[in-house]
Amino acid sequence: MNFSCFVIGEGPLACACVELLVDSGCRVQGVVSPDPALRALAEEMRLQVYSGDERLEQVLSGHAFDYLFSIV
Repeated sequence: MNFSCFVIGEGPLACACVELLVDSGCRVQGVVSPDPALRALAEEMRLQVYSGDERLEQVLSGHAFDYLFSIV
């Protein structure tokens, strides 16, 4: 797989999906989540992390990406 995406979500399923996406070679441009575990995972993977307090359109504007995943 060779696409770019943002991931919005929380919980263990979102963590597993981010790991799968990165391991599959997808370019995860950012993770938007209030979930401390998902944010920590994304930071460990050196992904851009957003707390979810930001307006989504501000986070996504200026980025070209293929998919927006919402995983809860």
